[in-house]
Amino acid sequence: MKNVNVRFWLLSGALLLASGAIVGYQTTYRSHANSFAPFVAHIVRKHFSPGGAAEPVAESYHSYARRRDGSRVHMFRVTSPNGETAQMVEISDLQTGKSVILEPFTKSSITVPLTGEQIEQRRRAESECASNRGVVVEDNGEKMGVPVTRLRDEFGAGFVVDGWISPELGCLALSELAESKSGAHNETLVTQLITSDPPDDLFKVPQGYTERSPAQVDQVYSERYNGNTLFGKKVLDTIEHRYHSGKPY
Repeated sequence: MKNVNVRFWLLSGALLLASGAIVGYQTTYRSHANSFAPFVAHIVRKHFSPGGAAEPVAESYHSYARRRDGSRVHMFRVTSPNGETAQMVEISDLQTGKSVILEPFTKSSITVPLTGEQIEQRRRAESECASNRGVVVEDNGEKMGVPVTRLRDEFGAGFVVDGWISPELGCLALSELAESKSGAHNETLVTQLITSDPPDDLFKVPQGYTERSPAQVDQVYSERYNGNTLFGKKVLDTIEHRYHSGKPY
């Protein structure tokens, strides 16, 4: 059983940077500082191949945390080409107005400012998540001490997602099955849920990390791992442009 490869998960962080042109930070966010229920959730995702295999071909491990202001952290285990394991971190800090990716193998931080509009978009996404998550199948349930709603969403090519989500926790899926018609599927399960404020340290860049652009991270990674890279050229070109567009000249 293997952990999901580092490149796949870093791509999600890359898309975070590529979400739009970034300019200076201005916001009225502080007037909404305590709108959300805080939590820390530890999650395991099991990935099954087609054909009804009884054992997963891979497992991935994630932790999500949310503060009362809507700031989020996503932490997940990644594996290097040499088989080392470490924890990748994505931070969306609405208090400081920054989006940060922490790449563990190069000890790099990739930081861009968030505009006031982007911050409000993320806050709205936290508030309105249930309206974007499919059809309600069952309501008024409870899992792990929080109210949950069962939602089902069908996509093209026979892909179906069915899960129990908590609207008050930003549509956190406490359990979920995502299945394609081929039989390949992913099972998601929250193994621990803490409904209190997450530690402030989760939102800080640790000592020993160096701020780098995506291209610089890719170069350091390639030098360390014999030419292996984190990003394909097309993705790298896009996120490198977004990164530099957020820097004042």
